[in-house]
Amino acid sequence: MLLIAGFIACKKEGSDLAIVGKWELRHESGGWGVDRSHAPGNGNIYEFKASQFTKTTPNDTTITGRYSINLDRNENNYKTGTIIFNNSENAEPIRFNTDTLFIGTSVADGIVWEYVKIK
Repeated sequence: MLLIAGFIACKKEGSDLAIVGKWELRHESGGWGVDRSHAPGNGNIYEFKASQFTKTTPNDTTITGRYSINLDRNENNYKTGTIIFNNSENAEPIRFNTDTLFIGTSVADGIVWEYVKIK
């Protein structure tokens, strides 16, 4: 049992396999009344590989780099923790399972972005 708890709390360069793939934005919420839905095919895509990511937007802006995940618990079938992009000092809250990914927090008027796995 102790071994499992240690594994869940570990920091990983790169990913848990459940996050690998393409994810498309479906919903934004939080902040000062933000509540926007996005249709399939909207072009807001995160693609995660073993230790690298690509973020693409509808206007063809592309950001690439490395990421690391620090998982601290499993909650209601979601892996929960933080993600750091490109060695930033700012960790973003993350929660995901095999088909849904949430990045961000609505605490302190922040935004939560909800993605669905498309590939």
